[in-house]
Amino acid sequence: MNVRTPLATEDIRRAYRKWATHYDYTFALISRRYLKKVIPQFNQDTTGRVLDVGIGTGLSLDYLAASLSITGIDLSADMLEKAEKRRRKRGLTNVKELRVMDASKLEFEDNYFDGVLATYVLSVADNPAQVMQEMCRVCKPGGMVYVFNHFKSQKEKQPLLAMLEKTFAPSSKLVGFHSDFSNELLQAEHTHMQLVEQHDYGPMGLFTLLKFKKPMA
Repeated sequence: MNVRTPLATEDIRRAYRKWATHYDYTFALISRRYLKKVIPQFNQDTTGRVLDVGIGTGLSLDYLAASLSITGIDLSADMLEKAEKRRRKRGLTNVKELRVMDASKLEFEDNYFDGVLATYVLSVADNPAQVMQEMCRVCKPGGMVYVFNHFKSQKEKQPLLAMLEKTFAPSSKLVGFHSDFSNELLQAEHTHMQLVEQHDYGPMGLFTLLKFKKPMA
């Protein structure tokens, strides 16, 4: 995986402790636009118990179907506090649990969830390969794993964006995510999950949706 900037768990916690107070009024202004497009697709592909990995302040809760039984996890207790307030304010009875948890060490049984959603989270993880393995492990055979993220741009196709990503990469510890995170490992080494669809969103394909399906056997 061509990620040049190391990012430790404590870097992430520190960054999102600061982000939590104003996240819904900054980055959320962009992320909502795409959650409205991605999550309805997830709703159509999934029933039953779902895991929202890196749920943050709970923006996805506004769009996840009421028929789903939702468990949300996040590394940041400060972000989850906001998600809990959102749950109570909206009376969301479909949200069964919100827990502080490291996505690379999920505390759930194998094949427990019918579907897994991970939006804007893999470029935040200190070990994204392990997070992918864990999401697959807890997903039932035949279930969908949705990954929506910004990935490193190809220099040949998007030279300006690639240059900006490289410029901001040294600031990863401050902002809490990799600007130069590549999706090569997700597609090349995780052959136990089938990539069934891929769609780009936003200007210059800034964000990408990867739909994985866990094989039945």
